[in-house]
Amino acid sequence: MATTIGELELYPAFENMGVVSKYSGDSTGNNQATLRYRRKGTLLWKPGIPMTADRRDMITYYPGGGAADQTIPNFWARQWRAVIFGLAPSTEYEVKVTYTDPEGVIGTNPVTAITRTRNDNPPSNGNVYHVSTSGNDASNGSATTPWRTIQHAANAVTAGDRVLVAPGFYNEEVNVNGKIGTADNYISFESETLHGAVIDGNKELLRGFYLQNCQYVKISGFRILNSGGNPVRGSNCTYTIIEDCICEEGYWTGDDWARGGIYMHDNSHHTTIQRCQIFRYRGGEHLQCMGMMLAATVDSFTGAEGGNVIRDNDISGDFRDGIAHSGGYINGGLLNCFIYRNSVHDISDDDGIEADGPGVNVAIFENTISNIHHMAISLAPCSLGPCYVLRNLLVNCPDALMKLGSTSHGYVYVYHNTMHNPSGGQGPSSYGSNTRIYNHTYRNNIIATSSTAIRYGGETGSNPTNDIDYDCWQSGSSSQKFRWGNADSSIVGPTGDGKYTSLASFQEWTGQELHGIYANPLWVNPNVGDYRLQSASPCRDAGVMLPGFNDASSPWPHTGVAPDMGAVDYGAAPPPPTHVLTIIIQGQGQTDPTAGVWQYNAGIVAEVTAIPDAGWQFIRWTGNVVSTSNPVSLQMNSDISITAVFEQIVTDDVAVTITSLGHGATNPASGTHVYPMGSELVIEAIPDSGYKFDHWEGDASGSTNPISISLTQNISIVAVFIQLSPTPSIGWIWPALIGGVVAVAATRRKK
Repeated sequence: MATTIGELELYPAFENMGVVSKYSGDSTGNNQATLRYRRKGTLLWKPGIPMTADRRDMITYYPGGGAADQTIPNFWARQWRAVIFGLAPSTEYEVKVTYTDPEGVIGTNPVTAITRTRNDNPPSNGNVYHVSTSGNDASNGSATTPWRTIQHAANAVTAGDRVLVAPGFYNEEVNVNGKIGTADNYISFESETLHGAVIDGNKELLRGFYLQNCQYVKISGFRILNSGGNPVRGSNCTYTIIEDCICEEGYWTGDDWARGGIYMHDNSHHTTIQRCQIFRYRGGEHLQCMGMMLAATVDSFTGAEGGNVIRDNDISGDFRDGIAHSGGYINGGLLNCFIYRNSVHDISDDDGIEADGPGVNVAIFENTISNIHHMAISLAPCSLGPCYVLRNLLVNCPDALMKLGSTSHGYVYVYHNTMHNPSGGQGPSSYGSNTRIYNHTYRNNIIATSSTAIRYGGETGSNPTNDIDYDCWQSGSSSQKFRWGNADSSIVGPTGDGKYTSLASFQEWTGQELHGIYANPLWVNPNVGDYRLQSASPCRDAGVMLPGFNDASSPWPHTGVAPDMGAVDYGAAPPPPTHVLTIIIQGQGQTDPTAGVWQYNAGIVAEVTAIPDAGWQFIRWTGNVVSTSNPVSLQMNSDISITAVFEQIVTDDVAVTITSLGHGATNPASGTHVYPMGSELVIEAIPDSGYKFDHWEGDASGSTNPISISLTQNISIVAVFIQLSPTPSIGWIWPALIGGVVAVAATRRKK
């Protein structure tokens, strides 16, 4: 049956674009599709990357929670899909897909479409309002008479309005509800100076910004701290931009994925998070907080959407995941999403980037992910694909550098990555409730580990769908440098357990990696993060050509005789500079991060908090920075050494304990009171009705009331009260002997 061409759908972001070309027919499954694109108005068509065909009528996927695999209709069947890389923002492009089929092609061929990439600096052409800590919400919000609260501005804005917030601390949760901008007229909340406007939750408020039911809203340049939930949260929001913000927290609490840095959920889609710094240090306590969590973002068979862009951010600290894209494994909104140029490091629990889900036209590229407690990247599973894992640097993850499995049938392309696990931990490995992995392709990677270099399992049948070749391997394991086995035991290896002690044995038994090499990659200086290749590296010119990924028309053209292996080519510019923060303690106390040596990318803001021990107090920071601020924020433009100075609390006060004996009170009241040494204290005894003050006991004496005492030491004083003498009955005459004298008291009897 011939191929009938359907719709060509384009999903543009800023620098990348998802392409979906639909067709019907082709019962023999042998049609082909070729992608071309060009900037509108130019003549030359550029070749795109090879497209991926999804011919599956049914799809098997893992529903999670330990349940058995399920097979359902494939709502994404009969499509050719791909991503176009290296585009310019806010630019029109023409795209065409040309079909061939031995049985014939029906319809306009090639099929074409035109779209414009998104604007990453969209205009706001409405009113400009001002907010200042010296303002008044009763004013008009002008530059000369600003408002006092950001919330007041949020209530007032309409499409195209800008809110400029002056430097200062704002103790408020800003609720932005139902505000609708447009693609060409964003509603924009901006700090007048970068990070000068600080939204401080003061450990009382749940959020910095809370966006609900909004479209085309931008939050730019704020420093947001001390929130109990999220610095920024969005519900049912579309085309949100969060940029240039610092989210610095040590307060998020609760075992809850919804708490953490930035959380977008409830059908929020086309979210952009760029150039933000997010960190949380709680002494290793991560609970379930995420650095970023983008939940669901639609699809659900299939409302599509997705479209998130996460780029140029720095995420670190006590999180479960650095970047998490949550939703259904088969029906979530992980579609046409681009996660790139991020630095994710020192995550205390699970993954650096978790991208489990359908993975349709998803690209994870040019990220640096290091020192993650478990894994750098999780694709467990990728259910549909194509998902592209390109030119990432993955370093030092104790479990594995990539987490795979959970019945992953999606098409995954792992190209030009550098993976280094020098202190334990594996390379790409099967994890999850099951280990079945299908349709993975590896090319031009360097994978060097102290444990097993790769551990794949679960594929069934003698016609494997996984294809691994032209990679460099190095493993410190003597018993299983490679592990590769099939669920039906059709591939078991020389020892019957899927373990291979050499590349040659792995090649012989699996047919994989026939052009690969096993060697020391010879990096320039991996100890300081320099993973460029030395001139003598065996990975130079050892890769294979990949159209659209390393050829002359790609964003990453190779410069040698052939492509190099790994993420960093020989002759590339050195990595961005890093600086060392040394934290020292003087006295008794702690710091967060803990005392020691920490490494930061240049320009990052590091925050350090001093925490005194009981009986001690924080005094100041000394060293390269002298300050009494706590916490202190440090711009890492050079190496910095600081000392947290703690001093023991010396008590110059005295304690006065006052007690009442009998029926009465004192002023000050009974209890223990603290007063400055050398001060004068006046104590007054106040008897109850029918009683009188008699005298002082303890560290005071006499019956003077009130009494004045000079305080030179801790003292204890007792006020003694006695009952008054009874009054004699009227009409009686009675004698009393007092001191040997008979005294007679008489009263007149009432008649």
